[in-house]
Amino acid sequence: MVNSFLLAHNPNEAFFTISVNGNFTEIVAELPWSVRNDLILSYPELENSKNDQDYKDAFQEYIQKKLILRNTRGEVLPFVNAIEEKHNGHSHQNNFRITFEGTRLYLIENSILFDSYINQKNYHFLMKENEKHTFVTSKESPSFTIDGLPFVAASKLKYWIVVSAVVLSLLGYFFFKRKPS
Repeated sequence: MVNSFLLAHNPNEAFFTISVNGNFTEIVAELPWSVRNDLILSYPELENSKNDQDYKDAFQEYIQKKLILRNTRGEVLPFVNAIEEKHNGHSHQNNFRITFEGTRLYLIENSILFDSYINQKNYHFLMKENEKHTFVTSKESPSFTIDGLPFVAASKLKYWIVVSAVVLSLLGYFFFKRKPS
């Protein structure tokens, strides 16, 4: 995986690491300082606001509009929240933990920062079936699908296939064993 720490200085690049925690999909977003400008473009009333809560509320709404996750049935995963994480001595970016309810990802639409930069690139990193995958969204291609099975459901599906095979084998064995020849 590309070390996003080294690339986060570019104001037209953002990085999203996608993972699953229980019944939730979590995205750690590394957004450049310029996200504030995009927020003001989307909510012009913020330009004169001195209230931090106005920015926080607008950011929650901004994320819900700009980052949309859909499951295998095409339903939008419910947005839970976006929480700013503590800075680790690096001030050219802001890190947020963005949480959605649900885990069966199929499609991700991400247009964060597209209003500010015509050449905006959003890099997404996720693990699927023990392999690292990278996807990029841009103005020309604002969404991507996760091919095949949802990345978190694959291991559960394999488990249920094995359990079903064992149960069916046992049922078949007892059924044919009881039949007189």
